[in-house]
Amino acid sequence: MSSDTLYEKRYVEVAKTNEIEPGQLKHVEVEKKEILIANIEGKFYSIFSFLFGFGFALQIARAEERGDAKASLFKRRLFWLLIIGLLLGVLASRLLGVR
Repeated sequence: MSSDTLYEKRYVEVAKTNEIEPGQLKHVEVEKKEILIANIEGKFYSIFSFLFGFGFALQIARAEERGDAKASLFKRRLFWLLIIGLLLGVLASRLLGVR
């Protein structure tokens, strides 16, 4: 398998945003794979965003279990995420010529 086919992305339209009312679900099948689409409070959230936030909550809970009330590891990780985000923002603005 070549690297081109390994990372190939295909988008298949399964529903329009106005077809699924807030709070409703739609079940579809694409290429023999079942997909459940949910419209929650009129907003669509990616699973990545949910897992990112859940990971933070899990880190804080484990810090509290260890007796680390300040969650120092969590705060260090947030600090480095901030630094990386700022650096990427500066780099992207310079590359794109945005001021």
